[in-house]
Amino acid sequence: MDPAVLSEVSRVEDSTDGLRLLRLTKAFGRNTAVQDVSFGIPHGDVFALLGPNGAGKSSTISLIRGDIRPSHNGGDVLIECLSITAHRAAAKSHLGVCPQCDADSKRAP
Repeated sequence: MDPAVLSEVSRVEDSTDGLRLLRLTKAFGRNTAVQDVSFGIPHGDVFALLGPNGAGKSSTISLIRGDIRPSHNGGDVLIECLSITAHRAAAKSHLGVCPQCDADSKRAP
């Protein structure tokens, strides 16, 4: 594994970052959408998740929001040190998410 990745994984495990993803994994059947993702976002930072189609961005955001749960033994998301899987409502009260949407897809009927 890349030394910078190992350094971030180690840092995040012991940090007080407002948002921490710890070894997050999500599979849908035989398809793995998110695999062993770890990173932290310090307090006061704004975070954007970018990548190509199929990279797992939407699944990662859904995991952060608690809309879907990690796979069995698939890590956790901590918001202000609260587990999104164990304390969803309390954790979400510290989270703001601004999803991307296509203005044309939200037209009134």
